[in-house]
Amino acid sequence: MAKLLDLISEETLQYVVFLGLSAIVLILTGITTLSNRSSFQKYFGKINPLLAVFIVFVIGLILFSYLLYDGRFAVYRQGNFKGLLLAVALAVPFGVVIILVDRMSPFPIDTNVPFPDSLTFYPVMGYVAEILFQILPFCLVYFGLGAALGEASNDKIIWVSILVAALIEPIFQVVFMRGQDPVWKMAYVGLHVFLISLVQLLLFRRYDFISMYVFRLSYYAIWHILWGHFRLNLLF
Repeated sequence: MAKLLDLISEETLQYVVFLGLSAIVLILTGITTLSNRSSFQKYFGKINPLLAVFIVFVIGLILFSYLLYDGRFAVYRQGNFKGLLLAVALAVPFGVVIILVDRMSPFPIDTNVPFPDSLTFYPVMGYVAEILFQILPFCLVYFGLGAALGEASNDKIIWVSILVAALIEPIFQVVFMRGQDPVWKMAYVGLHVFLISLVQLLLFRRYDFISMYVFRLSYYAIWHILWGHFRLNLLF
């Protein structure tokens, strides 16, 4: 307990940023739930969305406490404008390419949550995805291998952890698409999401969590929010 209190004292900014972001996400969850609770059913089932996101918040808080104690990673690095700008710039080509794929072979009509619910829904799901599909598997591999192999192999452990964690979300996406889309499309989406995950984890390693979250928000803004609104009239 004393170590945790010392860590909070030393890394106050990190905790304030994560708690602030989490509070905003929980507020957006409440707004989306009041507007259209069914938006979350596809992902959370019958679980109350606020409870589901709060559980993800607790998981994130525990994971970031370990990462901050480790000292190699950050929730937010002060003055990190380069990382934020890079995150936005890198998200653009991914958003453009997936739109082209959608034009060639349209995804299901319900792929995107409709506007204006999308404005509050996707920041929430981006937060959930970052913690469950990126940070959680990264930490499990990183700390698991670190405990088994020791500090001497730390750089290698980071790279192995990044590569393993980058595989989780694409596997989930491909399994989710199975039977709905042609093989070439499933293969491309798997590669597309793997590269997105890899870029995000590299942003996390080089900069911070906020940079990787901004990347996802930028990608979602292009693909799910903007294109998600116009595709309904253009493709269906």
